[in-house]
Parts: sequence; C-alpha cells; structure tokens
Amino acid sequence: MPAAARFLAPLALMALIWALSSQPDPAPDLGALQGAAAVLGHLASYAALWTLFSWAMRFRRPLVAFALTVGYGVVDEIHQSFVPGRDATAFDVGVDAAGAALAWALTSWACRRLARDRVSSYEST
Repeated sequence: MPAAARFLAPLALMALIWALSSQPDPAPDLGALQGAAAVLGHLASYAALWTLFSWAMRFRRPLVAFALTVGYGVVDEIHQSFVPGRDATAFDVGVDAAGAALAWALTSWACRRLARDRVSSYEST
C-alpha cells in the first residue's frame, strides 16, 4: 500500500471527530455520567487516532504520531470554541494526550511481549 494511502485512515477519523465536535451540544446536562462519557470518548478516539497515525508510519515514529494526535486535539478544541454550546478546554486536550499515551504504552508493551515470546520459543527449540 502506498505511504500516502495509509494516511487515509487517520484522516477519516479526524474528519469524524471534526464532524462530531461541530455539533452544538444538544444533550441536557447529566452531570457526572455525561462527564464520564465525554472523557471515555476522548480517550478512545484519540487512542485510535494515535494508533492509526502510527500504523500509517509503520509504527516507526511513535513520537511523531503522538505530536500529530495531540496537535489535532488542540486544533479541534480551538474549533469547538466557535461552535454554539461548546467550549475549548485544556482538560480535554489532556485527556486526548492521555488517550494517545495509553495507546502508545499498550502498543509498546505488546511489542515487547511478542519479542520476548519469540525469543523464548526460539530458545526452546
């Protein structure tokens, strides 16, 4: 697959995030439940975005993927500040960064585990 084509997946997710954050906040305030759902949504979507950026770069530049992901989180928060009923918060950018960091940590852990298992299986033969 050509390198440029691999970037279609993160771009598609970025477009979805943009479309969702363009919606005025229609839901009534549900307090902690709504806050928890928003945090989980940010964590999941930005973990997925980091994963897609990393995949597009063949997992060779995780810091670049992190910077792109968090940078997009900042841009999206600025964008939300112009949407009626929405606001921009540093907390949301922090949660976006936490989602990207979580995906990075889980991917790193999984890669180390796979490498260790390969070495173990090689040594046992």
